[in-house]
Amino acid sequence: MPVTVNETPASAMTQAERAAFASREGNGDDAEFSTNHWVYVPDMRVDVLRKLAFPRTDDVKLQGQYRNLRAHYESHACDDRYGDDNPIDTMAKMLAWWEERSECYPLVFSRQGDGRLLIWDGCHRLTHYYLTGKRKTVPALVGRPQDGQPGDDGHEYKPVVHLGGLKVSLVLGSGAGGRRSLSLVDGVDREPVPVTLDIPELPLGPDEVFVSDWGFNNGVLGRLEKVGVLRATGRTVRRGSLDVPVALILV
Repeated sequence: MPVTVNETPASAMTQAERAAFASREGNGDDAEFSTNHWVYVPDMRVDVLRKLAFPRTDDVKLQGQYRNLRAHYESHACDDRYGDDNPIDTMAKMLAWWEERSECYPLVFSRQGDGRLLIWDGCHRLTHYYLTGKRKTVPALVGRPQDGQPGDDGHEYKPVVHLGGLKVSLVLGSGAGGRRSLSLVDGVDREPVPVTLDIPELPLGPDEVFVSDWGFNNGVLGRLEKVGVLRATGRTVRRGSLDVPVALILV
């Protein structure tokens, strides 16, 4: 069952997460944290994370970066976290450490307004999992600003995705009882197309939605899963003659 942590202030982040983000941004201990809504996904697809986190890096370049990382550790690096100063042993132990914790140590991301994911913690692990193919899914913690608030890139959070070459805006809302809703708006018709259904009499977990995945919307769950907007839970509910899928919304 996915676990959601809502309205998490920056002060509640772990020291490691703060350090990782501050290091990436070059802001030291004074880094600003505008992300305040967190969704924990126990089985986020590695191929989706790779596409959203490294959109401008092809596989050849990614493989070169991975080789350089390994060469760095195998030539002169050592890390006392792994118990000795032998660089070859250090690399082997680091890879073993990544594998042992792959199911319980989440990668940490924040979502930008253009749909990309900014990695706070786990860049090398994601590269390793993707290139070796040893993990198809990994636990991930995905953060985003509240709707309409500035994101970590300084822009108002109005998320978009690209579906079949078309730029589509994601319209987020809420239904009965504060349940979340999602519609799509393209740059041509500009009419919101509802993706989610509001079925108030049926239970849902935090950040879960019922998805309309038939008729005009046929296949929308799979397409939105590929761009990291939804994650299917594998559960369905019966509604008349239809099996309505339940998904976790990640935006």
